[in-house]
Amino acid sequence: MLNPLGVDSALLYLREKGCKLVTAEWVRNHWSFVLWKLAALVCSCPDLAESKWSYEEATRQLLYRYEREVNQAQRPPIRLITEGDTASTRPMVLCVCGVTPGENTVTDQGEVIEGLPTLDVTDGWYKLRA
Repeated sequence: MLNPLGVDSALLYLREKGCKLVTAEWVRNHWSFVLWKLAALVCSCPDLAESKWSYEEATRQLLYRYEREVNQAQRPPIRLITEGDTASTRPMVLCVCGVTPGENTVTDQGEVIEGLPTLDVTDGWYKLRA
């Protein structure tokens, strides 16, 4: 069943608005970052909850991202890096959006070596495992 306020309906909405190149994967990725952004905005400014924490605002943000990224070809830093169009050494601001604990290993002598955590970083549009 179609979630009336989720990724599937947002995909249909974007297609109805003429976003012919939009994919479910693209919407799924951006949906989570749009919600994260709007939630942070509302947490920091609760007075904005009524105007910003809504399906309409989330889909407006998706349309904005589609316009910038697809129609205007203004790709965010992580996409530029993953597509090989810029160096990963280029200055940029990233945010840690996830931490995965490392897996412990045991040596032949029975010593436990604690695994290092893995970080996920984002530019607000895409994420990379660092």
